[in-house]
Amino acid sequence: MQPAVEPFVAINFAMNAVILAMSARVVSAGRPRMLRIFLGAAMGTAYALAAWTFPLLGPVLFVPITLVMAWSVAPVRRAGALIRRAFALLGCAFLCGGTAYAVSQAFQSRTGALLLALPAAALWLRRLVRTKNERLSTQVIRVRCELGTDCAVLDGIIDSGNRLVDTVTGLPVIVADAHALRALLPGTLDPSDVTTLPPGFRLMRLSGVCGAQLTMCFHPRVWLLERGAWREAQAVVALSPRALTEAALVPWSLLS
Repeated sequence: MQPAVEPFVAINFAMNAVILAMSARVVSAGRPRMLRIFLGAAMGTAYALAAWTFPLLGPVLFVPITLVMAWSVAPVRRAGALIRRAFALLGCAFLCGGTAYAVSQAFQSRTGALLLALPAAALWLRRLVRTKNERLSTQVIRVRCELGTDCAVLDGIIDSGNRLVDTVTGLPVIVADAHALRALLPGTLDPSDVTTLPPGFRLMRLSGVCGAQLTMCFHPRVWLLERGAWREAQAVVALSPRALTEAALVPWSLLS
């Protein structure tokens, strides 16, 4: 006896949305945009329906659909970041499905499994995210910025709370202390005076890091020192309106 299509689609869509939201939290992509979550969930539901109707399509479409759904969590340009998001998505799917199966076997009830498995998975996920953030918050990294022929090297920390994304370029934002970048900045530049912008600088609104206010930003070439080697990273640098204990707050999404 075949199950009804409508409940199958509704349940699959809801679970896809939950799993996508969980994976967004795991990769610290910030508050997920619901439209992207719904689009990704709809894509996953269409895949499930196609694989249910035509079983041979399941293995063929699994990898591309997984990557598309991972991209819907938070669009990225680098293949490595997309693959990490895909593994986070699969891990959350395995967590939800495996927990539900284990509970259903213990209680011999699918309804009980759903009622108990989802809170258990959410609590486990919360602990995972907290542990990851605690580790990232203590990680120190060297940052090198180049603008023309000028160069500045500064110490930074991996800030799990820095989820800023430049609305113009779509790149992550490094928040840096203006004093540490003095080699790149015009000598007459006053970071607190946002009414006068040097060439190549523009305004950006910082929210959640160093308060919520306008500041200057620019797009230099950026390198990060990882495992003893410099690796170029695509990022926008914003001047912190306040003095920072560490010279730069680097978003963890820039790590390889």
